[in-house]
Amino acid sequence: MTPSTLIGAGLNALDEDALFHIFSTMTFEALATFRMVSKHFKIMADTYIFHLWHKALSTFVDDVEAFCHLLQQFRAVVSGSVTLHVILHATRFLWWKPNDMDICCCLGQADKITDFLCDSFGYHRLDESTDVAENYVHDYQGAVASVICLHHPMHGMRIDIISTPKALPKFPIPAFWGTLVMN
Repeated sequence: MTPSTLIGAGLNALDEDALFHIFSTMTFEALATFRMVSKHFKIMADTYIFHLWHKALSTFVDDVEAFCHLLQQFRAVVSGSVTLHVILHATRFLWWKPNDMDICCCLGQADKITDFLCDSFGYHRLDESTDVAENYVHDYQGAVASVICLHHPMHGMRIDIISTPKALPKFPIPAFWGTLVMN
């Protein structure tokens, strides 16, 4: 490919690795704007965002696709520091890596999600779940109904499964305003 061909083709001529490198320097806001340029750019940016999520989730689970299917099946969402890490991917906070993941779900779904994570990925339920749940329920005044804490004995990662008293799994997320400040 000649330099003039590359200039004329623009970003369309770059391979995925080169594009991902460019995207890694963009803020999430700039990446969202980039998505609106064309259908092709939307596909490229979405692929990169999927890559970010896959990378972030793979530190907690071996089979990201099965985990994502679990989230969809139970209408659960990942929140907290893992989500923050994905959003802050191109900032000066890139060095920071989360060691815990929050999963928000509807009341009645936490036990099923817990069973799946324990059976499929080797997590263990922590005895301190009751104490943590009491703190969450008290501190977040009605946004949290219960919390189950899981720990992986091999890699030390932790997952908190947060149940909301509402039928909307995203309900407690605004209550966690301190996540950005703490991290």
